[in-house]
Amino acid sequence: MCSLPTGIVPCAPLPPRGVLLARPTQGLAGRVSPRRAIGRHRMPTPQAAAAAADGMAGFGAYQSGAYSQEGLDFQPRLSRTDVAASAGVVLGVCCSVYALAAPRVVSLWFGTCMAALAGTSLACTRALLLERQHKALQRSEEEWVRLLKAGTSLVPFRRSRLHVATFPPGTGSSTSDLRIHCLHGFGSALHSWLAVGPHIAAALGATITAHDMPGFGLSERPAQDEPYTLAYNGEAARFIMDEVAKSEAGATGGPCKRVLMGHSMGAVSVADEVIRDPQGYRGIVLVSPAIFAAKVPGQPPARHNQALDPRLEAVERVVEAEDAPSPPNSKPWAQRLRLCARALQFAAARVILRLARPFIVLTLRSRIRKKNFWRMGLTSAWHDASRLQPETVDRYRFPQLIRGWETGFCRFLAARFAEKGGLLSSLRVALHGPPKPSQAERLAEVVRQHGIPCLIVHGEGDRAIPATNSRALAQALPGSKLVMLSQCGHVPQEEIPGTVATHISAFLREL
Repeated sequence: MCSLPTGIVPCAPLPPRGVLLARPTQGLAGRVSPRRAIGRHRMPTPQAAAAAADGMAGFGAYQSGAYSQEGLDFQPRLSRTDVAASAGVVLGVCCSVYALAAPRVVSLWFGTCMAALAGTSLACTRALLLERQHKALQRSEEEWVRLLKAGTSLVPFRRSRLHVATFPPGTGSSTSDLRIHCLHGFGSALHSWLAVGPHIAAALGATITAHDMPGFGLSERPAQDEPYTLAYNGEAARFIMDEVAKSEAGATGGPCKRVLMGHSMGAVSVADEVIRDPQGYRGIVLVSPAIFAAKVPGQPPARHNQALDPRLEAVERVVEAEDAPSPPNSKPWAQRLRLCARALQFAAARVILRLARPFIVLTLRSRIRKKNFWRMGLTSAWHDASRLQPETVDRYRFPQLIRGWETGFCRFLAARFAEKGGLLSSLRVALHGPPKPSQAERLAEVVRQHGIPCLIVHGEGDRAIPATNSRALAQALPGSKLVMLSQCGHVPQEEIPGTVATHISAFLREL
């Protein structure tokens, strides 16, 4: 096998379909159920947390699906001591307020306020005690990478460390000069490519890499905004491919050819990177891209040709390209007003996100920790719900066991709104200059000038991004190839991986 750069190590190969890795009978510190641990110790012990990590060892390779439900389905319960402590806190707060602010004559209004204070104090105390139990099961990104023994690692790149997986060629050494990197979509992680990455690597004799975008998966969640931007992740993809190419220098006898693959939001990141610096890119693959193109004559509007799932459509409005094109034949003044409205909308969203962060965090915790939330969302993303396996749902749920996951998610949203439109710059363009070309238009110009081949893969049954959008995008990108998949939803690489891998491999062989 070719040597890889320090910090980038290959993933284990996929096991045969239907074969799960055996779950060890004894964990890192003995298998202890968190529920039983709570009954005995009042709080989850380190042994219980280690047991959860041990049970997730199958997840560590991301392919087996043989992980324990103890951590993911953990439901904290208050002990008698916790209940007594909650009552004591409520009593202390109410007595203090009464002593400081009690009127001479107790009125109905004062009694109502005291009752509301007591209820709020009880709810907050209870939530803090329950959240403390959840926190005891969480680990940092570095701890999970070490405990899961996935064959992946954290690679430093500009203000963050990225969780990177490498799929080596089936022969053990690269026989192709292609270096391929995959970027996942919103709410996902590098596991989104695990069903197709190894097959493409084996078919082409090429090395394929993927990383978790900060805010998702096991990449670090720094305090700075830059690592959460899609532009940052596009630059990180180039860095990772170049590092792999350096480690394999001489293996292929020539310079590497970079190929970027992106799904949905990841496709926006791919476009950002190719527009920023197209040199050295031999091709791009866009799967269900959230890059909205202008209407093509003779076709219905891209957003309104089919029934879209409101939840998925709302998500795509957040992650889509920041400069969706204006309707065709719209007047310049209308375009300027639309640009101003978008800038004000995103500025308001950033302010609300900052002020309401505590409430957003509470909402995220209550939603994300429910298995049914993920099952319903993924069922909408799949065309055929029978193809959605329980282990797939659990892979999406896993980040709830990472310390600081909710803060990282809020930082991603804030960075995304900032990236989609700065208020002052947008207003300046709207008032003084011609509107900037859309991302689709800029990508089309780069593809035309540099002759970069492009493959677009889209499911006909996509309820998040309509299939007509990819048809319009294919019309806009010179020389691009479009593959429409019947009876497939928003996540083709996970729903029908064999078909997707075949199409992508055939396209890449021609580069």
